[in-house]
Amino acid sequence: MTSLLVRPATPADTEQIGMVHNNAWREAYRGLLPVAAMGGADAVARARQWRTNIESGARDVFVALSDGHVVGFCSVAPSRDVGAGADCGEITALYVDPSAWRRGYGRGLVRAAWQHALVRRWSELTLWVFRSNQAACSFYLSLGFRPDGGEKVEGDPPLLEVRYRTVVDAG
Repeated sequence: MTSLLVRPATPADTEQIGMVHNNAWREAYRGLLPVAAMGGADAVARARQWRTNIESGARDVFVALSDGHVVGFCSVAPSRDVGAGADCGEITALYVDPSAWRRGYGRGLVRAAWQHALVRRWSELTLWVFRSNQAACSFYLSLGFRPDGGEKVEGDPPLLEVRYRTVVDAG
C-alpha cells in the first residue's frame, strides 16, 4: 500500500465505486454463489445506485484511495433492523477491489465508519454478512465485531446472513 487516504465519497467517485463493487462482489462470492447468480448487476448499474445513495444522502459513503484511484468504499446509515434504536448505526456495504485486498484499506474504511458513528452519537455499529463468507467473518472478528444472534435469509439463491455488532466508544 502506498498511502491510505479515506474521505467522504462524491458523485464523481461513483463510476469507480461501481467498478470496485462489481469486482469485489464477483471475487468475494465466487464459490459461495452459483455461477448463474454471479452474472447479476454490472458496474454501470452499481454506479447509478451509488450516485443515487450519495446524492440523496440516504447513506454516508466513504472511499479509500490509492494514488488517486478508488480502491474501496464503505456505506454507513442508521440501522435498518426492525426494533433498532436511534443510537445504532449499520455498515451497509464494505467492498475493496481484490487487487487491494489485505493492504489495510478495509480496516481504514471501518475506522472511518467508526469515527462517523462517534460523530452521529451511535453507541453501536452492526453489519450483515453471509455466514458462509468465512474470510469476511474473520475480518470483522479481527476488528472487534461479534455475532449477536441475528439471522436472516436473503438473496437468490437464499443464503443465511448473520448480524455482527460492536460497541462504539471514544476509548
